[in-house]
Amino acid sequence: MLKKSLIFIAVIALVFSACRVSYAGGDHELVGQAFVEITAENWLNSTPLKIASLKGKVVVADFWTTWCPPCKKSIPHLIELGQKLKDDIVVVGITDEGKDVAEPFAKEMKMNYAIATGSKSVGDYKVTRIPTTFVISRGGRIAWAGLPSEGLDKAIDTEIKKTAEEPASAQKAAAPKKEGNIVRGSTSLTEAEINAKPAAEPAPPAEVQNAAPAAEPAPAAPAST
Repeated sequence: MLKKSLIFIAVIALVFSACRVSYAGGDHELVGQAFVEITAENWLNSTPLKIASLKGKVVVADFWTTWCPPCKKSIPHLIELGQKLKDDIVVVGITDEGKDVAEPFAKEMKMNYAIATGSKSVGDYKVTRIPTTFVISRGGRIAWAGLPSEGLDKAIDTEIKKTAEEPASAQKAAAPKKEGNIVRGSTSLTEAEINAKPAAEPAPPAEVQNAAPAAEPAPAAPAST
């Protein structure tokens, strides 16, 4: 009996060890790089989804499996985030398990966000431990990767605030600058036109030299009497 208990404890320890990530935050090698599209045999709660079509929103891509206890623990919080921040983020779950395994689990956990099943994207995202969650910026770059329970909320908040400020900064940088009567930055007058020298006035036509004087008209004939 004791032997069986020790084996069970060892198995549980291995499962938790496998589920643990060995990096956090910006340590993942893909942070700063462009996203890779998610592949899937089937999708749950969604039509086939493309991250490229979600630009303008922060994407939270969570890699999980049905047999991973920390994955199961993090799912309710992902559901909460997806509902609370629905105007700013999209949550996507990714598993390499097939639909027949993932769908009953998803229903049991009340997972209401898009789920890619039978996915081969684990290799594309260089996932070596699960759960691993990626935060993809509105511009399509991987901004953060790590364990959902360690820093995810802060990473999402950072990306939402950062991208919310970008339009205002861009607008300020693009504002035209007025100098005297010239508005720099305006598309109505180019820099070349501003700095161009005025065109020289055309020279008057040259006088014709040695031209013969015009002939005087002949006198009129006297009237006959």
